[in-house]
Amino acid sequence: MLPGPLEIDDTDEAAVRSQLKTLFERLHDLVSDVLSEIDQPELRRQIRHVAFQSTEALPKRSSRPTVVIHHLVEQLFLSYDPDGDSLDQVLRAAVIAMEYYDIVDDVIDGDVRAGHELDVLVTNELLFPLFVRHIGRLGQPATDYWSERAVRTVGSLVVEYSSEPSAETYRTLVDRQSYLFGSMTGLGAVAAGAGQADVERAEQIGRTYFTYDQFRLDLRQYEGGDDDPWNLWRLCGDDEATGMIVAQRAEFERLIEPLPDDRRRLLRPLVATDIESYRASFR
Repeated sequence: MLPGPLEIDDTDEAAVRSQLKTLFERLHDLVSDVLSEIDQPELRRQIRHVAFQSTEALPKRSSRPTVVIHHLVEQLFLSYDPDGDSLDQVLRAAVIAMEYYDIVDDVIDGDVRAGHELDVLVTNELLFPLFVRHIGRLGQPATDYWSERAVRTVGSLVVEYSSEPSAETYRTLVDRQSYLFGSMTGLGAVAAGAGQADVERAEQIGRTYFTYDQFRLDLRQYEGGDDDPWNLWRLCGDDEATGMIVAQRAEFERLIEPLPDDRRRLLRPLVATDIESYRASFR
């Protein structure tokens, strides 16, 4: 969850790791809440098995749900609504959306194991109306906000399957993909009643983290010998790629600077990987 070593104080690292562990457990409870509203046991089992557990149908997926994006949503929400009145509902909507789009990405990338295509398709057909139900409970402003950005998110899929890899196209692809995280962090700010400028900041925080994390993943895969042509290090070379990931970290830290101290301290570790040490660990 936090690729290390990290360039932060040990106390701050311990605090954020504890927070992530607690949130991971809470997300499982929220998933159970969501599924409890489905009155057909076989559909509940289908969704839990494919979307929220490690499964042979989607062999590249590990423990579910992913936690860092929800940590971002939670901390940004609490930055604008410390009482957290609708936080659980925001997280319910977010956890469904993230698993839905993660499965879509697996389908696009050909990561569905042969013979399990129908299971995966049916599961995503079930997830989408669940998301509509739960985002609807956040009200019209939240629904309108997410709907506009969903179009940009889907646009990234078009770029990926219709283009040849190049440095410029890859930057466009990652920029569009970042709207997935940005739409979730911005949604949290909208639901918390934040003003327009704060919503835009929250969205940009999510987008910047996504870009940083994608570049960090590219580095790990590149050093591990993965030959995927859609990779920052492969397309841009070492010096330019390193400069770009460092720039994303600096931008993230700039964006979170106005947030309350306790929230900022729980967010900064997300981009605090010592890149050179991290890179050396794969050699």
